[in-house]
Amino acid sequence: MKKNGIIIILLTLIFITSCSDNEIDNNSLNGKWIENTPENSRTELLFSATNNILKRDTKGNSEDEYIYKIENGKIYLTSYLCSTVITTEHYFNQINDKTLEVGNLYPSVGLTQTKMTFTKE
Repeated sequence: MKKNGIIIILLTLIFITSCSDNEIDNNSLNGKWIENTPENSRTELLFSATNNILKRDTKGNSEDEYIYKIENGKIYLTSYLCSTVITTEHYFNQINDKTLEVGNLYPSVGLTQTKMTFTKE
């Protein structure tokens, strides 16, 4: 009986410590986010409750859909193109319910260290 009590206490501690205050509530991401910097209104991000994200160039030049996962200050975007799975890793920080930062989503521009700031619409 004493062993069962110790096991329950250990499992409870593991559960409590595995939950962090820094975890992102995906529900707070749901909706449309508009880029503020480095280029105002260039990009829209549409987060859904099913962990899908649509990245849309507001000039209509491109639209890409991904499955996303947020973990340890990074967002992982996975796209499925022509049966090839491609996952990219970007810096991610949700500052509050209305503001977030993402590492450069346009690596072809050559500014890989640039942080993009978005505001929820």
